[in-house]
Amino acid sequence: MEHPLIAADQVPETGAVKADLFGRPVLVTNVDGRPRAIADVCPHFGGPLERQDDKFVCKWHKAEFALDGRCIRGPARADSRAIVLPVRVVDGMVTYVYTAPEGTPGAHEDDSHVAARTEGSGG
Repeated sequence: MEHPLIAADQVPETGAVKADLFGRPVLVTNVDGRPRAIADVCPHFGGPLERQDDKFVCKWHKAEFALDGRCIRGPARADSRAIVLPVRVVDGMVTYVYTAPEGTPGAHEDDSHVAARTEGSGG
């Protein structure tokens, strides 16, 4: 399954830009020159996140998450993680790309076409 989020050239070098994933807000950012998308929701209490330097910070309670989603400062639980989404640049668009693990019921779509059209990956 694929869902375009935003044109790759609209992702800022610093900070993040909001995009929509099936009606849910996500933040798209650059990490080491590659796009990364993270659900715009803190696992602590559902507050919005913002990118500050090399981390995401909850606007409500100031929980902090590394760019890979790991919690680095509470009040979120130490074992909680922000949701990092699998994305790739496909035809100039940062695109959410989900491939179900082999053996998943209902996962019979052939996703080999995704790799053929992919310009880069991240996530």
